[in-house]
Amino acid sequence: MNGPNGGRTYALSGLLASIWLLCGCQPSTPATGTAAPVEAAKPATEPSGADKPSDEAAGAEIVLAEGQDEKLGLAVRESKAAQRFDEVGGYAQVLGHDAIAQSVAELSSARAIARQSNAALARAKQLESGDGALPREAREAAERQDSVDAAALALAERRLTTVLGDRPEWQTPAGSQALAELASGHVKLVRVVFPLGTELPAHLSSLRLARIGSAPSAILWHSQLVWPAPVDSSLPGPSYFAQLSGNAPSEGERLVATTPVGKASRGWIVPADAIVQSEGRYWCFVQKAGRSYQRVEVATDKPLADGYFVTDGLATRLPVVIRGAALLLARELNPDSGGSDD
Repeated sequence: MNGPNGGRTYALSGLLASIWLLCGCQPSTPATGTAAPVEAAKPATEPSGADKPSDEAAGAEIVLAEGQDEKLGLAVRESKAAQRFDEVGGYAQVLGHDAIAQSVAELSSARAIARQSNAALARAKQLESGDGALPREAREAAERQDSVDAAALALAERRLTTVLGDRPEWQTPAGSQALAELASGHVKLVRVVFPLGTELPAHLSSLRLARIGSAPSAILWHSQLVWPAPVDSSLPGPSYFAQLSGNAPSEGERLVATTPVGKASRGWIVPADAIVQSEGRYWCFVQKAGRSYQRVEVATDKPLADGYFVTDGLATRLPVVIRGAALLLARELNPDSGGSDD
């Protein structure tokens, strides 16, 4: 065993033993431990933050020293209870008023001519007998003209329905004033088309409109005056007209339209003032206990006029920071840049 082969055997055995000891000394990967950063742990197919509950993404808890919350100017508020309807969306376009003006002018002219011919027929009937009676041919001519002008009025009314839809109130004085405002362009007419197969309420009563590509909460216009529009063969799907006044969009502008459907769901509103943006996602800070704060993700797929509608997560149970959230975010992401707690 002391020969050359025996020495090589002992050397090889010692080398293998050393390798085994070195491998055995390496720490094994624990089953649980500190969570990896959200962005690194997120798989490629994971839904965006707008589709996830707030509890699934949270920042590190920040504990402030006494008086530091006042120094940062923090203000908190409870999330308000609210209810929200599900919505369906479509696309809209602000129509030009030139076609409306022409149709309204034709209707006004036809009405004036019809009134004139009707009055001429009434006079002919009064002068049909007695001294100075008109010949029978005059009455027949008046009747014929009255019929022609009545048909022209009916045609003008039908042409208007192809431009503005069928609304009986156009025949009333208030409707005539509304037509004049549409024809002048002071009130804008918007045509809204929903995708084919969209389930809509039997009577659509309101629409919310925003510019394409705007933020989810940027509802710029709201119309309570909505009525069915003639079907456009080039744009299959349910069509509606909406009327906008005041600071309305420009003619020809394309918009996104939404309308509520179904039953209301109950939840809470995270105020818009509480929202901060980081890494393309939306967050708010909640006050957990005393001077302890934590950043949680907020779903932004359900905007309301004064914030975002949420149904679960920490933001529904804890007060949210409505002033100073950006300072807390800066402090969390770079603790050494926010100054001391003294």
